Parts: sequence; C-alpha cells; structure tokens
Amino acid sequence: MSATRTAARNASAQSPQVFEPKPFKPRRGLFVLLLVVNLIWMATLIVMYFTTVRNAHPPAVHERELEILQSDKVLEELTPATRPGASDLPIAPR
Repeated sequence: MSATRTAARNASAQSPQVFEPKPFKPRRGLFVLLLVVNLIWMATLIVMYFTTVRNAHPPAVHERELEILQSDKVLEELTPATRPGASDLPIAPR
C-alpha cells in the first residue's frame, strides 16, 4: 500500500462521527389541528369579505354631487376672497 492510502485511512479513523439526521415523525393530531385552524381562518376571511367589501354600494351620482358642492361651500367659507395674486396673510392689502 502506498503512503497516501494509509494516511487517508488514519485520517478517517480520527475524524469525529457524523450522525445521520432522523426525519420527523408524522403527527396526525398536529396536522389535523393546524388544518382546522387554517380552514377556520380562511372561512373568517371569506365572511369578512362578503360582509364588508361585497355589500358596500357606491353612493348615487346625485349624492356625490351634493357632497362635492357642500365641500366647495365649506372651502369658500374658510378662505376669504382676495384679489388675484394677493397673499392670504393678514397684513396683505385686499
């Protein structure tokens, strides 16, 4: 035998043992529990979708126009009318 083969055998004999990992045991109870929890969660999401997003009706067109007109009136009341190009500062001439 050559010197390299003998050295390789000695090196493998001195190296620490490597243990093969054991796969997990299948746990049916845990699987069923997680499956039921997941199904309950998905059912909850579906119920929330149909009770909120699905039943939300957009307001009628005339109601939207009234809201826009009312919001414009509020804006006009908050900002006093000034001449074009004038500043809104209190010391500015109007």
